[in-house]
Amino acid sequence: MHVYRAIMEAVAYGTEASLRIVKENNMDILEMIAVGGHTNSKLWTQIYSDVTNLPIRKTTNPEATSLGSAILASVAAGKYESITEAADNMVQSGDEVKPNIENYKKYKFFVDHYIKTYESLKDSIFETNKYIKNL
Repeated sequence: MHVYRAIMEAVAYGTEASLRIVKENNMDILEMIAVGGHTNSKLWTQIYSDVTNLPIRKTTNPEATSLGSAILASVAAGKYESITEAADNMVQSGDEVKPNIENYKKYKFFVDHYIKTYESLKDSIFETNKYIKNL
C-alpha cells in the first residue's frame, strides 16, 4: 500500500510542478476537472486536491475519450456552433473534492523537494533516455 500511495503522490507532484509553471506565467487556475478511471479512487482525487490546493470537480461520465469524441461530432454535425458550447451542454458535473489545507501545507515541502530533485537530475535523465533509445 505504501508503494502504491507513493506512486499516486509522485504523479500529483508532477502535476503540481506543471501547475506552478502555468501560475508563474500569470494564468489563474481555479479548479481541476477530472475524468477517467482514477476518479473512482477517493484517495487519489483527495491526494491530487491536497497537493495542488485546488478543488477537483468530477464529471458524471467518466469516459472522457468517448465524451470528447461525441462533443467534436456534435459540432461537426452542426448541433452546436463551438466546442465550448457543446462541452457546456454535454459535460455534467458530479462530485467535488475540496483540498485539505493542512495536508497541502505538508505536501508543499515534499513538492518543493521533488522539483529541486528533478532540476538537479534532468540533464542526467535526458542523457539516459538518449542512451536507452540507442540500445
